[in-house]
Amino acid sequence: MQEIPSLLPQPKAVAAALDRPVSELPSLPVVALKLLKLTSDIESSSLDLARVVETDPALTAKVLRIINSAAYALPRKISSVQQAVVLLGFSTIRTLALEVTLFEQLVPSQHGLAFDRIFFWRHCLSVAGLSMAFAESLGHPEPQEVYVAGLLHDIGKIILDVYGRISYREFLNNISRSEGLLVEEERALIGLSHDEVGAFFCAEWGIPQGIMLAIRFHHQRFGHLNLPADQALLVASVALANFIAWTQGNGSVNLLGHPILQPEVEQIIDLERLNLQDMIRRMEQEVKSAADFYQFTFPSPEEQQENLLRTNLRLARMNTRFYYAREREQNQVNSELTRMRDSLTSPHRSLDAEEIIAATLTSIQRDFGLDRLYLMRIDHGSRSLQITNALDTVDSGVDLTASTLAITPLSGALISSLRNREPILILRRRPR
Repeated sequence: MQEIPSLLPQPKAVAAALDRPVSELPSLPVVALKLLKLTSDIESSSLDLARVVETDPALTAKVLRIINSAAYALPRKISSVQQAVVLLGFSTIRTLALEVTLFEQLVPSQHGLAFDRIFFWRHCLSVAGLSMAFAESLGHPEPQEVYVAGLLHDIGKIILDVYGRISYREFLNNISRSEGLLVEEERALIGLSHDEVGAFFCAEWGIPQGIMLAIRFHHQRFGHLNLPADQALLVASVALANFIAWTQGNGSVNLLGHPILQPEVEQIIDLERLNLQDMIRRMEQEVKSAADFYQFTFPSPEEQQENLLRTNLRLARMNTRFYYAREREQNQVNSELTRMRDSLTSPHRSLDAEEIIAATLTSIQRDFGLDRLYLMRIDHGSRSLQITNALDTVDSGVDLTASTLAITPLSGALISSLRNREPILILRRRPR
């Protein structure tokens, strides 16, 4: 397996995506971090765990509220955190601590924004519940660890929304509404994807390696890592749970997305043998319990059916476009083969990229009568546009080649134009 640092983005790249130095990175709530480490230590006792819980009044109240709820139907009230820890168990306390600290501290409710935190949290709970159901069905030794990985898999989106130079809601407001993958759109506009950012900070926080790997690779290929069987199953379970949640119209953002499923997932998990009906029922029970506890609602069955139908319609459109794109590509290949065959007896002229670009700019200038034209490429590292070629018909004397145009949150119209491939007119104010 590769060394962990080589799997993470460089601190310089992370710093470029944030609005403050990496040294000021957000910290996971101390209690949640302590509990994660404590419940992973086989030497820890229930007394050790109770002492940590008791340092957080909000968490203490939630633990006692749960143990005394109707769900446990105990014959008497429990007022001791240590008794509650013994009855609930290490894994439940660890999961509860993450839910409480993430939901109440890192994920405050902000309805009506492009990046709706409640919508995001519902997705995370769905993926967590479904991931654990897969893990238990497939014999993973630590299904609660898989649950935590599912709960945290999209934490990079929260970090980007709070600390990004381009917040996640600004990103969502400026992306294309085409069928592009979100992680690809993120890299193009922000410079890094949410899985890279989330894994970087989880490594900084000292979160267990298996969870960090699931965060890093729930969208990416991971076969080359040669992971131990348990870690590979953990990553595959979270990736599959995320895929199913999105295809059910239950994504982390209010868009009809279409994730891809890595080939490794099908190699590790025999999808045909899974009882998906039972898995989804268990996920819904887990999510309903959390929804009742946190007092938020999930889509009605009718809304779920509509989401599912819309998602399938979008997937069908993608398949249709892919089919006809292949047909067009084959026609282009046939046309090119014919052209090459016909040119065998003609004088040969090598194709030069600069000549092609110059000829293209000249043709555009002739057709549209423009004074100056610029060809730009996206520099993902600096999140800017770099001018690589120019055609100046008025001899201004200014050579802008190699100049850059920074992309900022204020570049909304330009970003929208590039993403949607629609022309816009940008007026420059003349100095007074």
